[in-house]
Amino acid sequence: MEKTVQYEHCQEFVLNEYNNIKDNLGEDEKIVCQHIGTFKQDILISIISLLDHALVENCEPKGLSKRLSYITIESIQNIIQHSDNFPDDAQLAYLLIIKNNDGYQLKSSNTILNNQVDKFSSKMDALLKEKISHLKALFEKKMKSGKINKNGRAGIGLLTMVSKTGKEFNYDIIEITNDMSVLNFDLNLKYKNYP
Repeated sequence: MEKTVQYEHCQEFVLNEYNNIKDNLGEDEKIVCQHIGTFKQDILISIISLLDHALVENCEPKGLSKRLSYITIESIQNIIQHSDNFPDDAQLAYLLIIKNNDGYQLKSSNTILNNQVDKFSSKMDALLKEKISHLKALFEKKMKSGKINKNGRAGIGLLTMVSKTGKEFNYDIIEITNDMSVLNFDLNLKYKNYP
């Protein structure tokens, strides 16, 4: 299948998924901020600014606010660094932050090449099996080592997202074409964990 056609299939899937989430919000759910399309550093800064404003306006607990901001940054960085880009260097990705009676939910989605799926899934599954205390120790070890991989990254983004959500973290990968899939994250920060 031609690459352009594959991108069109992915685009249709992601747009439908994004609209489906927005159209099926519960009565207690409200979108705090959202973005669909290409993610760059300036978009990250705008989203964090909007999110911080909403968190202050809602008088949210400081611990929850800091974690949600941190997880949002890591989620956007994941999209920026690991999405498969379209031929025009655009990305097909979205991020939604939803407030509800229990806390906040962050949903994100981006394309991923199928040849990267097994490696990604293995890494995620291993992180999700770890105890929170071990994740924190692993994070500290990586930070102290100062090692940077060949891509200029320390490899702590996913580790951070899993440990900071207290394992209120789900992901799935949906194959769209022979070469491309869509990676979805669903992270939750609940008020009960932030007295």
